[in-house]
Amino acid sequence: MINTFRKHLLREGCTASKKNRETGVSKKPVACREASRANITGEEGIPPRVNRSIQAEGAFGVEKEDYHFRRFMTRGKAGVRGELFLLCFGYNVNKPHHKIQQGRCGTSLHRLKEKAS
Repeated sequence: MINTFRKHLLREGCTASKKNRETGVSKKPVACREASRANITGEEGIPPRVNRSIQAEGAFGVEKEDYHFRRFMTRGKAGVRGELFLLCFGYNVNKPHHKIQQGRCGTSLHRLKEKAS
């Protein structure tokens, strides 16, 4: 009886609701998170994860150092979006261009999976 009275006093201090509400935790996201963790820490998931961790940093480094990009020259969402589009487009066009120039066409960083028949 004392515990329910104390809970009632604590609830009144935290909420204005007159009803007894209950909260719960869904088990579905926890299961999905565990499955995802098993995928990325498995034998097949480690090499792509290692490569993925450096890709974004490398792209920003190229844009800052090689393209001398420090700040947007336009104002407003539309202008910045357009400028960012052109910057990303140039970066994505340069990637295969440099691969062709260096003779690295058809090579991949990791062993590719075999196709399912």
